[in-house]
Amino acid sequence: MSWNSPGCVSPVSSAIDQSAPMEYEELSTKRKNANDNHNPRPGPPGFSDLFDQPCSGAPVIIHLTSDPKSFLDLSITVKKHFMHALTDIVGQVKSGTKWTYKGDLNIYPSSTKQKKQLLDLKAVNNLNINCTLVMSEALIRGVIRNVPIKDKEEDILSLLADQGVVKVQRFSSLSTDGSRIPLKTVTLYFNTH
Repeated sequence: MSWNSPGCVSPVSSAIDQSAPMEYEELSTKRKNANDNHNPRPGPPGFSDLFDQPCSGAPVIIHLTSDPKSFLDLSITVKKHFMHALTDIVGQVKSGTKWTYKGDLNIYPSSTKQKKQLLDLKAVNNLNINCTLVMSEALIRGVIRNVPIKDKEEDILSLLADQGVVKVQRFSSLSTDGSRIPLKTVTLYFNTH
């Protein structure tokens, strides 16, 4: 009796069915021409793909604005009904939904379209809400150096407001007596939406 016969158990088991014939794929001998169109996606390219791309990993924060002002004070059944109503409105979201210790809800949208839907929501299940982006998505920071000390933050902001700057903050160092000494480096905050 040989090891390959069906009735014999081999000392090394294999998950591969050895009785089925193996199929080999023949390599293509055709060379690519300059006229060959290579489309990484099957089907026609969709213009809507630009608007419904996968989201970044950052959540949308949902704040409860109606009483009791915090999701922590709601019962589990009310939270469950809220989540069902929310997913009925915007669709299924990514896993990782979290109730924060501050009483907010972090939702991870699955697309930019869904993120916009969440940010536009004002109420779900008769509960008033306010949806915001996390700081890393809401503001982009830039640093400029060698800004004269005599230039005030308000003056810099009024000068750069037409370029999308929403906040200016000057770096400072701590002196030996505990007071703050302004430095020549300034952080600019740009609004992303």
